[in-house]
Amino acid sequence: MSVTIERYTDAHRLAWDAFVQGSRNGVFLFLRDYMEYHRDRFTDHSLIAFAGGRLVALLPANQRGESLISHGGLTFGGWITDGRMKQALMIEVFDALRTYAGDHGLRRLIYKPAPTIYHRQPAQEDLYALFQQGARLEDRRAATALQGAPTLQDAPPFPKDRRYEVRKAQNAGVTAAETRDLAAFWAILEDVLSQQHDAKPVHTLAEMALLAGRFPQHIRLFGAYLDGALVAGVLVYESGQVARAQYIASGEHGRATGALDLLMDHLLRRVFTDKLYFDLGTSTEPADGSLNRGLIAHKEDFGGRSVMCDTYRLEW
Repeated sequence: MSVTIERYTDAHRLAWDAFVQGSRNGVFLFLRDYMEYHRDRFTDHSLIAFAGGRLVALLPANQRGESLISHGGLTFGGWITDGRMKQALMIEVFDALRTYAGDHGLRRLIYKPAPTIYHRQPAQEDLYALFQQGARLEDRRAATALQGAPTLQDAPPFPKDRRYEVRKAQNAGVTAAETRDLAAFWAILEDVLSQQHDAKPVHTLAEMALLAGRFPQHIRLFGAYLDGALVAGVLVYESGQVARAQYIASGEHGRATGALDLLMDHLLRRVFTDKLYFDLGTSTEPADGSLNRGLIAHKEDFGGRSVMCDTYRLEW
């Protein structure tokens, strides 16, 4: 079956979004209304693969110089496929991509496949095709995810020290609730990142407010409150079988009272009980990928274990 590659245009929007929603490994981050919030910062070069005139795969991507990147503005990406994708066809997709790259002055592919916890069905045909094409693993980051048994409702209890922090927060009068007060949370988040990591959030408050408005069912903010004031929060990206903590922050009063532990207990035991996984994000340093041992130990205390977020490099 002959495979052809086309560059995404706005004329493909409806077909693109429909395919993402029916795919094995797509999440709401790949919908065009999410991808295009930062279109001024990235030169979009998303691709669509057709086989026999039928859409078979999508690649959210941007171009930087001679590099095709999947996608620089997203946590992960890779080819999005549906249940009809098979191994031999994926090899043909990569063969067609090589031809497309040669015709468009692209000399390399930087490829970030979705971690397996986001797969609703097995969907790693791309990894074998990458291997066959001679790609190399360029970067590996350790994320931490909690797995339910079979859902988070049945996950094992927190260890003793975490349960102590939850009780401490309860005794202090801390409560947990969903909220739309992004501004209050962003003030805590920016302060924590600045003081502890000399960093800023990837998103601005305005950008996150825009995205939360577009995807209210997928982007949800939960807060821990003490005497009516927000003292800690978790911004959750909810997609399919995974709830991901996109941002976590606890202010001074939150840290003193164990508010974040109470909030995590609330999310895992009451809010996202039907999910298979809760993704706590990576615990590696952005600059060099080295492990932040204190951070990952804290996440592992909740019961999480490592899931790899990989980046491959393929030269043409």
